[in-house]
Amino acid sequence: MKRKIIIIGSGFSSISASCYLAKAGYEVTILEKNSSVGGRARLLTKDGFKFDIGPTWYWMPDVFEKFFADFDKKPSDFYDLEKLAPAYQVYFDRLDSLLISDKIEEIYEVVWYNNDENLNIRLFTIPVEDAVYAFNMLYPSILLIEFFKKKFSKEPKF
Repeated sequence: MKRKIIIIGSGFSSISASCYLAKAGYEVTILEKNSSVGGRARLLTKDGFKFDIGPTWYWMPDVFEKFFADFDKKPSDFYDLEKLAPAYQVYFDRLDSLLISDKIEEIYEVVWYNNDENLNIRLFTIPVEDAVYAFNMLYPSILLIEFFKKKFSKEPKF
C-alpha cells in the first residue's frame, strides 16, 4: 500500500515536491484554497484585463529545464515562451505608468537615470564577479527541487 502525503498549497514548490514524491511512489494530494493552482504564479482576470499575481520574468530557465528533465520531459512539452516587448507596464493610477523594457540595459537606464522619487526605486549594483560567486554559492542550497530529490530518494522517516 502506498503511503499518502497531503501538501497544502499549489505553488511552484508544492507542485514540484508533489512530482518528486509521486515519482518516489507516494500517493500525493494537494489542497489549495484558491480556485486555481499555481500559488503566486497565477493569473487574475478582471474586466477584460489580465494581471500576473506573482512572477513577471522567467528567471533561471535552467532550473525549469532540469526539473522537467528529471521526469523525461522538457518545458516546451507544456508551454511556449514568448518574449514581450515591452516586458510589462506598471500602472500607478489612471494617468501614471512605467514601461518596463525587455532589455536589461533599458531597465537600468530607466531606474538609474530617471528615478522619480515618487516611485521610491533603488538600484543596487555589484560587480559581475560577485554576482556569479553569490549565485554559485547559493544555487545548490536554494533549490527546493534538489532538496526534495535528495530527501526522498530514500524512504523518509516520519
